[in-house]
Amino acid sequence: KFLSNLRPSTSDGRGDILIPKTSCSVFNSTNIAYVLRNLHVEQVIMVGQLTDQCVESAVRDAADLGFFVTVVDDACAATGVAEHAKGLAGMKGFSRIMKTDELLAEMKFGAPNTSTNGAIGIGDQDDCSLEAVG
Repeated sequence: KFLSNLRPSTSDGRGDILIPKTSCSVFNSTNIAYVLRNLHVEQVIMVGQLTDQCVESAVRDAADLGFFVTVVDDACAATGVAEHAKGLAGMKGFSRIMKTDELLAEMKFGAPNTSTNGAIGIGDQDDCSLEAVG
């Protein structure tokens, strides 16, 4: 269902960008960092599965590459509650962790000293989809 909702477009330069990945972190087996830099992206919003594996790996890599990372806690999943909590704990020093409603409110109303301009949401599935935010 996730992939069927993607709407890539080559005619007008708008739409989703689909980047297949072959490793735990999307940053290790794709050119996503290059794509994000060319789009002048400074912030990434991470969601996906598995919290304690692929999401955590991608978050750490994104932070190491200099991106400002937000993890959406309730938009991530793991094989169990303990694994989800372990993944969130492992990402704490590399990202800010928020709930969906908090992030949406921030995007709608803004927050002090932050901006969602130039932010990209990254969904960590078998493929990575980029969606422009802001």
